[in-house]
Amino acid sequence: MQDKEPQFIFLIDDGTGRIECSRWAHEQMEFNEVNQISKGMYVRVYGHLKAFQDKRSLNAYSLRPIIDFNEITSHFVECIYVQLYNTRLRGGSSNQPQMTNSNHLKEYNAISSNHYSFDEGKSIDQMVLDFLRRPEFLANNNGVHRNVISQQLNLPMDKLMEALESLNENSLVYSIDEFHYKSAVNA
Repeated sequence: MQDKEPQFIFLIDDGTGRIECSRWAHEQMEFNEVNQISKGMYVRVYGHLKAFQDKRSLNAYSLRPIIDFNEITSHFVECIYVQLYNTRLRGGSSNQPQMTNSNHLKEYNAISSNHYSFDEGKSIDQMVLDFLRRPEFLANNNGVHRNVISQQLNLPMDKLMEALESLNENSLVYSIDEFHYKSAVNA
């Protein structure tokens, strides 16, 4: 007889659509986490978005009940912002964002040399995350090659890999393979 680790399947609906979410339980703490979840409950999910044969699914690392309902409002505001950004500010189908006067959106605009424009005070992690959140990379399911990130941000590969590892551990980016990375936020 072979012991298998239990897989729990949830259907998550955030108001913008539904997605199947799976959570594997390896330890007692993970069983306790899953047992806290009930149908109709608001939860915060951290995980890895996957696509296979045009079907998207989420492999959850963490599920936790929402205690502060301001998180729900914040989520909907972010959904509205992303929708407006992708449809109106980008012009719908354009790969490059339209120029705006908004300081908030300046991080998405590339300078003429094709090197990424960033604020001097940003950490390397934040620079990499902002770069991966550029609309043309969010729309690309294949991710961005680490050499492109290194070249565009003018970062040494060892510093870039440290940042990518840190962002991956915090579920902000994920790797498509050992060379390609994608933002987990707004993806």
